[in-house]
Amino acid sequence: MSQKTSIERQGAMPPPQSGVVRTSSLFSQDTSSTDVTIRLHLWLEREGGMLFGMGRVLLLRKVEECGSLKKAAESLGMSYRAAWGKLKHSEEALGCKLVEKQGSNRDGYRLTDEGRRITEGYEAWFQSVERHALEAARELLPWKVGAFGGTPVGGCGETVEPSQCDVSKTE
Repeated sequence: MSQKTSIERQGAMPPPQSGVVRTSSLFSQDTSSTDVTIRLHLWLEREGGMLFGMGRVLLLRKVEECGSLKKAAESLGMSYRAAWGKLKHSEEALGCKLVEKQGSNRDGYRLTDEGRRITEGYEAWFQSVERHALEAARELLPWKVGAFGGTPVGGCGETVEPSQCDVSKTE
């Protein structure tokens, strides 16, 4: 019987839960005062590539806010062509329209009911995953872990701060 097992049986050191790593044995220095920020980049994909992610959510929220794909693209720092391509790619991959023409304005768009449902569902899923990841990080890691205030966009970790785009806004 190992010394560690003997100590655990005597009650001096409770056995770790299955799948839980005891962080105190992994880190020899005191890291309790170090602030760490959690960042997640989540997206859904199929064999054909990217299906839907936070970048699409931000674009769709801006389309809804501005009523214009051109203005939405400009506010996110992308070209109209790039925004159009991203929307079309997601619409083809999802098999449904995410935006529709609005009124007689050539550039006027709004979210379809399906686009709104997918956007809201993705946001709820993302927030749930982020909340669980933060709880697990705080439980398993030796640092003081905080949530990230911005919203991840794109594959290279660029961010949009909440003041630029309120992704929690659901209408």
